[in-house]
Amino acid sequence: MHDSTLENLGAPLQQVVRANASIRAVIDMARRVNLVAINASLAAKKAGAQARGFGVVSAELRQFSDWLNGQMGDLDRLIAVQVVNLAEVAKERRQHRHLQRAQECCVGSGPMALVTARIGERLSLADQANRQRWQDLGLRTRRILRLCGTGTALARAAKVEAVYGGAFAGGLRLVAEEIEAAIAAIHETLRELGNDLAHAQP
Repeated sequence: MHDSTLENLGAPLQQVVRANASIRAVIDMARRVNLVAINASLAAKKAGAQARGFGVVSAELRQFSDWLNGQMGDLDRLIAVQVVNLAEVAKERRQHRHLQRAQECCVGSGPMALVTARIGERLSLADQANRQRWQDLGLRTRRILRLCGTGTALARAAKVEAVYGGAFAGGLRLVAEEIEAAIAAIHETLRELGNDLAHAQP
């Protein structure tokens, strides 16, 4: 996302910045889950057959983190498109203000008044469309959040499977708890992001 584009957004800038920060945070946490899951798989191999179930859950957690990374990458790209839309509207809004000021100085300018009114109508429609896009992004985020229940279930399964790790049980449980904490943080960040996007203004 280009800084020059962001500079033109005015009021919506803060919600874009917050959304980007949340997305980056989720991506970082998903990568952390992936890394911990890799280490968990290695630990399960060392523990042998008794920790086979833990190894299976770890592999599924890696798939979950890869899926989440992809979802957040898609969301980031959609927000980048929305930024371009907002920048275009901001540009037209400035032109509209200039025309309004010019119209005030030129009483009786029928053609200018007509152009100004048409631009005002376009801006109103664009604001409605942008508001709907933000809401759609919020809904998409909340759908991702619901599907993240898989990650929570896997983290709990990892804690259960850690019990059967024999001499490695303590270490495996610590790994499972670390994954569980990361997924809980992902849940909270996604919840906040979904609310922010759903209530974002054009």
